[in-house]
Amino acid sequence: MRPTRSRIIAILVTFAVSPPAVAGSASALPQNARPASKAQAIKRAETGMNRNSELRMIQLQSAVSQRQSAVHMTTRMMRGIEDSRRQMLKNCPDCFR
Repeated sequence: MRPTRSRIIAILVTFAVSPPAVAGSASALPQNARPASKAQAIKRAETGMNRNSELRMIQLQSAVSQRQSAVHMTTRMMRGIEDSRRQMLKNCPDCFR
């Protein structure tokens, strides 16, 4: 089951506000690297998610564009084959009876 957006933000806020302890130290981040408030942590998490969403949309647009190119190329190829077949029948009607 995929976590919901609110659950991901809650997890990120938890780690941003109180990072996990590292052996021998009080926290994983220096004191000055911690967000000043939960609001900042939520905003940073949201910004990161928005950037990820934008990258995924660009990847999707690229895949759709590649698909359209493949369909267009296949259509042109099939049209060329059909045109060639019609031209052969037109030039030699008795050959294919």
